[in-house]
Amino acid sequence: METIPLHNLVPVSRPDLVPPMEPQEPQMPIPEPNEVETTSATQHLREMALKLLFGLPERHMTEWPGVLLVCKHLENCFALLISSDYKIIWKILRSPPSTNPVSCWNWCFAVVQAAKQLPDEKASIEEVFKMLTTAIDDEPLTITQQEKNQALLAIFAVFCWITVTFQPSLVKYESDDSRSGVGLSYRVEYAPRTEISHLQGGRRPLAKMFRAFTSRTEANPLQTATATSVNSDILYASVLNYFTLLTIGKVKIKWVDSLYNHLDFDRHTRILSIFRLPSFCVTKILESQSIGILNGIIDAVLPIASFKDDENNDPKAVHQEILLTYHLLFGQSPRSREKLKDLLDHIQSSESVDPFLYTYCNRSNPWSPSSLFGAKAEAFIPDLYPPSAVGLDNSLQKPDIYSTRDDFPVFGQRLLKLQQYNMGQQPSRWKDLWRDRRNPLQWYTFWAVVIVGGASIVLSILQLGVGIGQLVMAIIAP
Repeated sequence: METIPLHNLVPVSRPDLVPPMEPQEPQMPIPEPNEVETTSATQHLREMALKLLFGLPERHMTEWPGVLLVCKHLENCFALLISSDYKIIWKILRSPPSTNPVSCWNWCFAVVQAAKQLPDEKASIEEVFKMLTTAIDDEPLTITQQEKNQALLAIFAVFCWITVTFQPSLVKYESDDSRSGVGLSYRVEYAPRTEISHLQGGRRPLAKMFRAFTSRTEANPLQTATATSVNSDILYASVLNYFTLLTIGKVKIKWVDSLYNHLDFDRHTRILSIFRLPSFCVTKILESQSIGILNGIIDAVLPIASFKDDENNDPKAVHQEILLTYHLLFGQSPRSREKLKDLLDHIQSSESVDPFLYTYCNRSNPWSPSSLFGAKAEAFIPDLYPPSAVGLDNSLQKPDIYSTRDDFPVFGQRLLKLQQYNMGQQPSRWKDLWRDRRNPLQWYTFWAVVIVGGASIVLSILQLGVGIGQLVMAIIAP
């Protein structure tokens, strides 16, 4: 697939970030931040983001409409950078300050391009900052320590957002200390470790820095397999489908913006976190070029827990697994699909919903690959899911049981935790007993006993009534 030359994806004000390349055909220049006010300019920046980050053409946004929601989500995140606290980013870009979050795509492009010029083992936030502030035409930037600290935070935020691994918590940094990085810290939300100082992480490779946010004093359930018995590897679709979780376990869904929090379950509040942007995973799977630094961050945050023969893990695997979790929760049960549609229709009025989620509600949904690509859909569907979930006819399988090792090497332990909770719940009403299909054999046995036993009792009562009637008739007869 032909991609746009990378030098055309860098803000025009930073030609030093452009590696030497062969002459290319003229491309539409990136608009300056103060020009990003029109719909066409906004669309152009989004298309360039697709090409730089994923190597995908602009038609991808039409074929998979959820990508537009991903772009809008990132632009909402960029709004944090247009405050006066981060004026340094425009100084580095040699551009006038802008109040339009869309213009921050230029900052994103510059950060990614600078990181790509560094070896993965040396790509730290500090090194990216040095690449961005390299003197141009003997015109070095004059940057105060305060400005540098804010720039470091802005760089960190970009890597959080474009990998959707964490939600950064940007707080105003103020310090009179002239020493570099003293007092500066990087913060994220809803992680085992929410804060890392610049001295601990700012000079470390990005993958190691992000991995530090997932460390905890006790064993990490995402990484530690608890193979205490043979059955600890088995996941039951009848227990983990959304209908059963909702009706038996009273589980509520919370839609989250970070991959790390996907399938995080709180037993006390019965809240299950679900990543709300599956179209991001689709885009990562279909991308024609990958950026090693970004894939390294995702792999560090979501490592594979089981052993693999091939140490070079496919960067698409974790995204395929995430899509398979949607299939397990929502796609295998008709009643789960109905409940999901009701849920999506309810939240659609207050916030945007990724159209790809509707593919798990109804196969005739217009956003499904079958509708988008017609006869060619089969060429796309198998690639979206792990090979173990695809049949010989390239159809998505619906097994009754899954393996945490083979099917969910990353999220298997979280699914096991959810399964253990739901298996421990007992129906409290006859209506719930009828709905409880977690163990089909037990369900059929129970209701067979109820029906047969109930019928026997009714017949016995009728026989008793007939006997009593006959006795009464015999007594009163002359």
